[in-house]
Amino acid sequence: MARTRHVVVGGGTAGLNAVTTIRQYDRGQSEIYWVSSEEPYARMVLPYYLKGSISETHCYTARPSRLMELGVEPFFGRQAVKLDTQANVLTLDDETEITYDDILIATGSSAVHAPVPGADGEGVHSFWTLEQAKGVIRSVSEGSHVVMVGAGFIAFTILNSIIARGAKLTVVEIAPQILPRMIDQQGAALVERWLVDRGVDIRTSAQLSQIADSNGQKRLSFQSGEDLLADCVIMATGIRTNLGWLEGSGVEINQGILVDDHLRS
Repeated sequence: MARTRHVVVGGGTAGLNAVTTIRQYDRGQSEIYWVSSEEPYARMVLPYYLKGSISETHCYTARPSRLMELGVEPFFGRQAVKLDTQANVLTLDDETEITYDDILIATGSSAVHAPVPGADGEGVHSFWTLEQAKGVIRSVSEGSHVVMVGAGFIAFTILNSIIARGAKLTVVEIAPQILPRMIDQQGAALVERWLVDRGVDIRTSAQLSQIADSNGQKRLSFQSGEDLLADCVIMATGIRTNLGWLEGSGVEINQGILVDDHLRS
C-alpha cells in the first residue's frame, strides 16, 4: 500500500511547522515533499542578522542533517508554477511534476514598492527576504544616510538594527503619523519622541513622487517639502501574497486563499 504523500510549498515558518508537526504525529509513516524557492530560513531573525548579532548561518532552519532526520524530500531553489487540483499534480519551474495526496500552500508574501518612478531602481531595497537583507547590509554602513519609506510594522522591525550600524536614519510616512495602522496619535507621539531622542529624523504627511540618481546617491522628491538625498533607500510600504501561480487552479482566492474552519480550500 502506497504511503500518503504530503507536499508543502513554502520554506518559511508555516512550512517548517507543518513538516515537523506531521512527523510528530505520523512518526515517519508518510512521505513529505518540501518545495521552496529559497533554502528555508527564519524571517524573524533577519533584523538580528542586519544588526550583526548573528551570522547568516544562524538564519537557516532546515540543514541537510535535519531534513534527513525528518525524512523529507527537498525541492529547494525550485518555484511552484502550476497546480492541478483535479489530478493532484504540482508543477515546478523546471517542469518537474509532483503528485500529492494533500498539499499545503505556504508561499507567503513579497514586499511592494511605492508606485512612483525610480522605486524599483538600483539602490532601492526591500527588507523581506534573506537576499534583500544582504542587499541592505551591503548598502548601510557607519555614517551613511538611510531613508526609510514607510513607518509601519515592517519599518519598525529594523529601525534599531540600522541605528546600531551607525547610519543616519530618516523615516518618511505618507500618513499624518507614524505607525498609522497600529496605534493612535497619542501613542505615535510617544514613539516619535523616542525615535528623535535617538537621532532619527521623521517626516510625516510626506507623499513620495519619485526617486532619481544624484551623483552616486538617491534623490527622493515629494509632492511638497524639500528633497532628500540618501545613500540607501529602504521601501517598507507593504506586502502582497504570492498567489499568482495559482491562477486557473480552481483554488478560490480573495486577497488570500479562502478556507474553511479546518484551513482547507
